[in-house]
Amino acid sequence: MAKPNAGEYPPYFKSFIDTTKEEEVVPALKSSGINLVNILFGMSEELSSYRYEPKKWSIKQLLGHIVDTEMVFQFRAMSFARGEKAALPGFDHDLYVKNSNAEELPLAHLLKQFEATRNATILLFEGFTEEMLNTKGNANGFEISLRALGFIIAGHQQHHLNIIKERYLKE
Repeated sequence: MAKPNAGEYPPYFKSFIDTTKEEEVVPALKSSGINLVNILFGMSEELSSYRYEPKKWSIKQLLGHIVDTEMVFQFRAMSFARGEKAALPGFDHDLYVKNSNAEELPLAHLLKQFEATRNATILLFEGFTEEMLNTKGNANGFEISLRALGFIIAGHQQHHLNIIKERYLKE
């Protein structure tokens, strides 16, 4: 279950995959999830609603975005593993954030939602064989492997956690 090769994903996902330190997908999903929860657990509601610039997302909105994106990528992985041949659509992450109510929810609720989603993702990927991880499907007009989807989920979340540390929590 090593990291994916460049031909297994669109080039714009390389930075997410490179963000992960682990060489196997399930450990990458587990450790990145723990890192996020450790940073955000116990954060005040005031801080979780903070925006470092007026038009930027709050920490709550970022967390909602992480969950939404993981659900989309989780669905893609499950679909391709089950033999889906139809191309799956992309999604507009700005529209998803705009139409979510993440800003209105308590941070504790969003963290529970993240943990439930991540646990489901881990269970899904633990059930994949090496052959399944090599399976590819078409999402948003690009061919992508299940292995790449798992690393992208972990790396995307770690990317946003790095942004939270650098731009929201710096002091």
